[in-house]
Amino acid sequence: MLFLFENYALDSGRRELRLSNGLVEVEPQVFDLLEYLVRNRDRVVTRDDLIESVWRGRIVSESTLNTRISSARYAVGDCGKEQRLIRTLARKGIRFVGTVEEKQVSQSATLLTLPDKPSIAVLPFQNMSADPEQEYLVDGIVEDIITALSRVKWFFVIARNSSFTYKGKHVDTRQVGRELGVRYVLEGSIRKSGNRVRIAAQLIEAATGNHVWAENFEGELDDVFELQDRITETVVATIEPSLELAEIGRARLKPTDRLDAYDLCLRARSLYYSSKDRENNDAELRLLDQAIALDPNYAFAKAFAAQLIHLRMIQWWATLEDVAKGSRLAHEALISSRDEPTTIALAAHALAYITHDFDRALAAMDRAVRLNPNSANILNCSGWLRLWVSDDDRAIDDFSRLIRLSPKDPRIGVTYNGLAHAFLFKNEPDMALEHARRSTHELPGWVSAWMILVAASINVGNEQEAQESARRMMTLSPNFSITKRWNPFRDKRPFDLISERLRKAGVPE
Repeated sequence: MLFLFENYALDSGRRELRLSNGLVEVEPQVFDLLEYLVRNRDRVVTRDDLIESVWRGRIVSESTLNTRISSARYAVGDCGKEQRLIRTLARKGIRFVGTVEEKQVSQSATLLTLPDKPSIAVLPFQNMSADPEQEYLVDGIVEDIITALSRVKWFFVIARNSSFTYKGKHVDTRQVGRELGVRYVLEGSIRKSGNRVRIAAQLIEAATGNHVWAENFEGELDDVFELQDRITETVVATIEPSLELAEIGRARLKPTDRLDAYDLCLRARSLYYSSKDRENNDAELRLLDQAIALDPNYAFAKAFAAQLIHLRMIQWWATLEDVAKGSRLAHEALISSRDEPTTIALAAHALAYITHDFDRALAAMDRAVRLNPNSANILNCSGWLRLWVSDDDRAIDDFSRLIRLSPKDPRIGVTYNGLAHAFLFKNEPDMALEHARRSTHELPGWVSAWMILVAASINVGNEQEAQESARRMMTLSPNFSITKRWNPFRDKRPFDLISERLRKAGVPE
């Protein structure tokens, strides 16, 4: 179905929002919210309606809900106090009030070229347990299968953030194959009963929808890492039987001997994907502190915690104690990483940002990329590090490869932000502005997105947009100042360039 209003077209089949001839980047959850409002425009929609339809009844914080509504408003041009399309009715709810024309359209998706290597997307598995609270465990197990597959260098594996956009939806695997550009899809279910886990998995050829194999994997919860290894080995051996066992073995890596510490880390990861607000950040760090207390050698938990502290610094939430803690955890994670590439990349990225130890961070990042060139997480860390050391062309290359590995990533605004920085520093102002706008569309609550839009707007002489963006930035971070902000760059010139643009937009010194 195509919904037409003002100069916009909302395509429910392609899951696209278009403005005139251009595509408006909207994260999947915001798209779902906007589509629900448009479809139900004849009535006032309550908070409970949105939670039931968009979040499928899951617990959602008020700040998360408000952020998604703000993103929907911004996507359709309802900026500031203007509410010409999405109107708030005090103590009742919200309603889409625009004039809408509906059209039936044939559903087709933009085709992505298949990679020149075996390609696969692992969809979220169904939680078949009686307890819905086990959802974090199910998602965590699937994410670790994705990570293990991505370590096989001969494979092309769609990133977790894109494959999980299909969570909770009835999907046609042929459509998934077209939208993500892969040859195979892995789907399944997980049932936990007491201390036992039963995983049912099916490997499907995306183009035909034919099942290649279906198998059950069962064992004690204490053996969950072994179950993940068996699934990974079965997938690899089926798709590419010529690979040597040594190559398959590289996918094996037990992160910790403590299942309770692993459980805490999965809970932190689940919170991380649900929201990036201050409340969740605090909760994630508490969970990781508990995990590290249980296993002081849990390198991934330390690297993850250091990464969360880096995010606190970006959002101006961090204390001096946070900064010291982040530095310590990043160093410790690198020392005890055991060649686990994601741990190395997260730790190196945080180390560079927090301590400016760029030489050590670059050496570690290069190793992470060599160990796993197929990871969107690693490419994100690498792209930002290259940006901080003024290797702008390499940053653009890393970010572009990330977009292909995760074409439906809800966090793609971070990637657009990185590209905006790189094009700004390369003196390509139009490209910088385009990607900066995309970043704010995707992540309207992220200070860095508005900061780079201020700089990019000044760069093309659009002072009105720069000043409006500066006001949005200062609303998000009232204590923001030009000189007190953290400088992640090795060379002083990129920092000075952005500072100069912020001053011209009237940002406080």
